[in-house]
Amino acid sequence: MTKIYDTIIIGAGISGLIAATHLQNSGKDVVVVDKSRGVGGRMATRRIGEATFDHGAQFFTVRSEAFANFISQNEDCVHHWCDGFLFGDDNSELRKDGHPRYCGAKGMTTLAKKLATNLNVQLKEKIQSAVYKENWCVSGVEDYHAKSLILTAPIPQSLAILEGVEFDGRGELAKIEYTPCFAVMVKTSAASNIPQPGGIKNASTDIEWLGDNMQKGISAKPGITIHSTPEFTEKNWDRDFDEVAKILLQQADKWLGGEVEDYQVHRWRYCAPKQVYPQRCFVAKEIAMGMCGDAFAGPKVEGAFLSGVAMAQEMLA
Repeated sequence: MTKIYDTIIIGAGISGLIAATHLQNSGKDVVVVDKSRGVGGRMATRRIGEATFDHGAQFFTVRSEAFANFISQNEDCVHHWCDGFLFGDDNSELRKDGHPRYCGAKGMTTLAKKLATNLNVQLKEKIQSAVYKENWCVSGVEDYHAKSLILTAPIPQSLAILEGVEFDGRGELAKIEYTPCFAVMVKTSAASNIPQPGGIKNASTDIEWLGDNMQKGISAKPGITIHSTPEFTEKNWDRDFDEVAKILLQQADKWLGGEVEDYQVHRWRYCAPKQVYPQRCFVAKEIAMGMCGDAFAGPKVEGAFLSGVAMAQEMLA
């Protein structure tokens, strides 16, 4: 007999996991599926030897009461990094805005891993399509059936999954675009020359971010995360990863502090939304479908969290 869940959620980032948590706490039978090997989405952490790197989202701030309450309930997963970052090639300016910068205690995936502990999460499950006929049938390696569907992937990916499904609002969603980014994770032989607190924004012509993961408190060994600018990424999207790394490492050379022992490159096609949808989430009630994520009414980690909460509330209404 075919199992029918109350809700299937595509995407195991913070939006999908917090929506699943709220729905499950309200008695709903929920399954979360994700194409990746681990949870977290762009709250991503990777190791090279003994060095640990956050290569997606680098930190988060806490501005809303709802997110503050969530963080206080999960203090074991959170580490206060600093109150602002250096800015510019000469890194002479420390910019603060009154909001502390936090990160995961063992990397940005820490919060996501805790949320996933008590959820039904199916990984390495790339969803190809979704069809609605009274209930949803979502097809990947396995077929999943559910009364309702929540998509939390970047909007272009979600719309591709929904190809052939008619609903009002598709046109507005399709207007939302994302910036891309190369992340270079560099393991070095010695501590970096990046001044405290270990983060530089707009470090060079093509480097939007330099982060020292050891100063950040998540890595036992020296490891630097380099994020390229959107302009550089778009221009060099199809370029060989080693060539990309060579250019960015040359520009970061004065901050490396030691010899490059190893590096890896990750390419984010959907790094951050260029614009956001005006509501916290999108709901097509006529087909029991919704979308949420950092492209809805506020980007970054807190925005993704609040969007997931709003999505669960809509599904429970």
